[in-house]
Amino acid sequence: ASDVYKRQDLIKNYVELFLKNVAYNNKRKRKDRADMEVKEPVILVVDDDKDIVGAIAKLLEMEGYKVIKAYDGLEALEKLTENSIQLILIDVMMPKLDGLSTMMKIRATENIPILVLSAKSEDTDKVLGLSMGADDYITKPYNPMELVARVRSNLRRYMQLALIHISEPTRLG
Repeated sequence: ASDVYKRQDLIKNYVELFLKNVAYNNKRKRKDRADMEVKEPVILVVDDDKDIVGAIAKLLEMEGYKVIKAYDGLEALEKLTENSIQLILIDVMMPKLDGLSTMMKIRATENIPILVLSAKSEDTDKVLGLSMGADDYITKPYNPMELVARVRSNLRRYMQLALIHISEPTRLG
């Protein structure tokens, strides 16, 4: 019976220590988030159809996002170098530089979420887009609520990973 009480005390102490550690880490994460002063995420919308870009921009702005517009792959690369962007929505079929080629150039230096928004709806098109670096592939016509949910989901994961990398030191050895 004495061993049972020792184990219960040990478990109780372990749980208390664990809860204190969780509380400390949560407090530290809140402080790190406050220190970062994360502003509204910036989304780059790239499509050669100005009406589609305008509609998506309006939708995302209503959700509280800042939107930067580009109408071909080359313009998208320029906007990416000029701005701090947290997510890209890009069409596949565009003039000057198509969406897949643009995505490959972006992936050479950036790890931000890229969502392909395309009329190409064959499974092979989706697999190709995802294989070339897209984080998600949405076919046109799209459901606006689904588009916003996918944007929100990808941003949440990207922003949480950024916070983890900033707040936790890298340990070598």
